Amino acid sequence: MTADSSDEDIPGAEAPADSGALAVPDGITDLDGYRKWLQEDPVISLDQEYETFYDDVLTVALERIKSSSFWLALPSALSTADGQFRLNLGSHLMDRPKDPPKLDKKPYASFIEKTYRKNVLRPDYPRPPVGGWLLPDDWLEKVRDLIRTTVVVRYLDGVEVLAKSLTALADEHAIQSKVDFEAREEGYYAAHFTAEFDCEIPSLVFDTESLTICLEIHIATQIQGVLRELLHPRYEQRRLERPSEADRRWQWNFDSPEFALNYLGHISHYVDGMIVGLRDDARKSRPKDEGRRE
Repeated sequence: MTADSSDEDIPGAEAPADSGALAVPDGITDLDGYRKWLQEDPVISLDQEYETFYDDVLTVALERIKSSSFWLALPSALSTADGQFRLNLGSHLMDRPKDPPKLDKKPYASFIEKTYRKNVLRPDYPRPPVGGWLLPDDWLEKVRDLIRTTVVVRYLDGVEVLAKSLTALADEHAIQSKVDFEAREEGYYAAHFTAEFDCEIPSLVFDTESLTICLEIHIATQIQGVLRELLHPRYEQRRLERPSEADRRWQWNFDSPEFALNYLGHISHYVDGMIVGLRDDARKSRPKDEGRRE
């Protein structure tokens, strides 16, 4: 029921792949084979130097985002959104609205695994994915959760409230942004807010280049956050395996891990909705002044 951030959000979907460009070869069957190809291909030739370069790029991007006017204004925006939510509905939007969320860099191994899933773990592989292959010439700009964080809200309706607040903040600071409300068959529900930052980053030839690196803020409810923490290790293992036909029909395979994990995601989303209804019913049944003193 959990999913890698921006798991469906690879830009460029409107453009067909360039058939003359470098391509992932047919015959790759697992992650080890994919890593071996990346290391041994004479054009790509990924090595330890590239992993160091990747970490250097993300370090620069992290500092660029943390020093941006958008990020510096975020704690005030969260506090304002929480105050308005409480004024309107008599409940806090989040537990600690004045604390800025912690930014994390996507680990290199997780990054390579994501490109493997997008390039190889698809029913139509070895055809190129929509938008083209994820390869070193532009994959740092296509993968949109290199710098990421999570903001947890109390209630399901708070997800959209916070997403709108973040969008307004991005507009105020002339930052390109996008919000995706994910609702997948596998029981995954969350909002992904992404913001683009132009970064001057070190290149592999001892120079600098300009790249657009994305910050992703994952917005989830408390229930979804707990489930993600508990179930994500299992999900990470399963999503690197090529699904069998039985896995694809998980709704009827009640002995499979997917049946329990995915339906737990759907049930928790339903519970989140019921909690909003109970909160609103309770608010209607008590004096307004009492609700505002909560």
